[in-house]
Amino acid sequence: MKKNLIFAAFAAVSVLSCSKEVYIPAEVAPVTIQASIADLATKVSFDPTYESLKPTSMALTWADGDQLRVYNHADHTQYSDFTLAAGSIGQKTGVFTGTPVTATSYDVEIINGAVAYGTQTQPSDGVTSGLKYLASAGDVADLATIVFDSYSSVLAITAKMPSTEVAAVIKSVDVTANADIFNGGNTLSITFDTVGDADADGVLHFFATLPVGATALPNGTSLLLQFNAPGESHDVYTRYIELPVGSFTAGKLNTINVNATQSARHAGAPTCDGTTSANAYLIGDKYQMAEISNLLSTASKKYFKFVDDITVTSWSSIDCNAKGAIVLDGNNKTISGLKAPLFSFLDGEVSNLNITNAEVSSTGNYYGVLARAVESDKQCVLTNVSVTNSTVTAGGSSGGLIGRISATETCTLTNCSAEVDVTGTGYYTGGFVGVANNVSFIHCAATGKVNSGAHYAAGFIGHATGVILVDRCYSTCDIALTVTNMANHGGLIACVSATGDLTIRNSYSTGQIGTDTYKTRRWCSGILGSPAAGSKATITNCYSTCTIVSANPNLEGAIVGNNSSTDITCSGFVGWTTITKMAGNGNAVPTNGNYLGTEGTISAHAATLGWDTNVWDLTGDVPTLK
Repeated sequence: MKKNLIFAAFAAVSVLSCSKEVYIPAEVAPVTIQASIADLATKVSFDPTYESLKPTSMALTWADGDQLRVYNHADHTQYSDFTLAAGSIGQKTGVFTGTPVTATSYDVEIINGAVAYGTQTQPSDGVTSGLKYLASAGDVADLATIVFDSYSSVLAITAKMPSTEVAAVIKSVDVTANADIFNGGNTLSITFDTVGDADADGVLHFFATLPVGATALPNGTSLLLQFNAPGESHDVYTRYIELPVGSFTAGKLNTINVNATQSARHAGAPTCDGTTSANAYLIGDKYQMAEISNLLSTASKKYFKFVDDITVTSWSSIDCNAKGAIVLDGNNKTISGLKAPLFSFLDGEVSNLNITNAEVSSTGNYYGVLARAVESDKQCVLTNVSVTNSTVTAGGSSGGLIGRISATETCTLTNCSAEVDVTGTGYYTGGFVGVANNVSFIHCAATGKVNSGAHYAAGFIGHATGVILVDRCYSTCDIALTVTNMANHGGLIACVSATGDLTIRNSYSTGQIGTDTYKTRRWCSGILGSPAAGSKATITNCYSTCTIVSANPNLEGAIVGNNSSTDITCSGFVGWTTITKMAGNGNAVPTNGNYLGTEGTISAHAATLGWDTNVWDLTGDVPTLK
């Protein structure tokens, strides 16, 4: 992923002569300074032939507005400006006239108005007239002999676009560095006043003035370049460049050469082949995101890394079952606008990814924003994955994050969350996951809403089977029923299969189950709705404040609805629900070591029951997870 970046500060500007002596004790007379600019400075023209990528001619001349500012070295509040003669504009040698302040020595700057280093414009492709030439010299005893020792530089970006059609609609380039290299900031935007590819060769030339002085880049500096054509079909092309050590050297021309012809596939250099995390395919725009499926391989898992936020207008889900396993580092970037799950079938690892404003809709079963399903022989490791402000509308086995996880070996979801309104018309609707088999959920949360038209809806998991761990998780979801006589709902989990082995610890649920219009029928609870006969459940140090709006309150429980299982243990539970018994039906749940009621505070009862204060903050009325 290495590209050469040659940084050129300007060659020295030397003063040729002065018409009079500068320092006159009695009075200060006007002085004319004649100054000549060496080549290899600013106002540079490049040969448009991409293959050479080197300047073949220079067009450095004095420009309208160029001035010399002459300061009193001892007091910079005292200065005077020398004006460029009109006849010197466009010439390599300029004549400046002005009256210096009285001083024994001077500091001199070449100026041309204020330079906004973060946002600059140029007339069009390849035109350098918008560049400013800035330089300074310090402690000059004689204005007849000025040697400028600090110079501004030009950043030149020569970019070969994927086609002449794309180049013709590019309006600007945004450069984001991982270091503050643009005069104290890390961003630079260069905009064409007139859009177009001047030579119709697919190569664009952007220029910007950089600050006075030698600019050094830290080792490992990287640049994200985004070529923008707002409102066009190719609205952004992205390129990600890591600069080699020593790329920026004073006295050299600063040129970034960018081959963006492969940008439609991924943003990295050819060495980014997806074989390792260090050589991950880099994804920076919606075109590259759409290529992820085509970059997967059934021979080995492939690595990907997002380098920018991405908004999509249409989406075809990634099918790892057909294409191959994936390791996706979201790099804390955000995907917006999904109309289908990011993955149809997921196999692999996803981390540090945010998804927002997704609207997933289908009449089929098992749907979620991140993925429809994880099949039995596939892998699922999720870390720091969040979904916000999104909706899922589907049939059964649907959830806010994933519809169904049918893992043979244990999948692990850590620090993941779903703020999703989930509407399911079939069995097993969950605010987080519809169906889970052999999954560990650690520090996860569901905070949206659940609307169910069938049995077995829950704030967190609709149906649990296999070995399930729920540790330091919570749901604040309301569960609204859309038809009458629906049963077996839970604030956290709706049901556990006969072969299920469920552990819930240090977790909680809030919200309401049922409404006055569509009340629950039976076997609902704040934690676990309906464990099947033969299942096993261990519930430790949890609480629920769920309101259960039921047609048959006697058949509901604070912690278990229909307790068909003979192997349920519960300790340290605090129930603040509208239901005042532990289990609604079937085998009794021991009440010793638990608390049901509405007296005092939940935290006070939790402390009495011995909750771990390394896990819980019990200082408020309601416990919060640390």
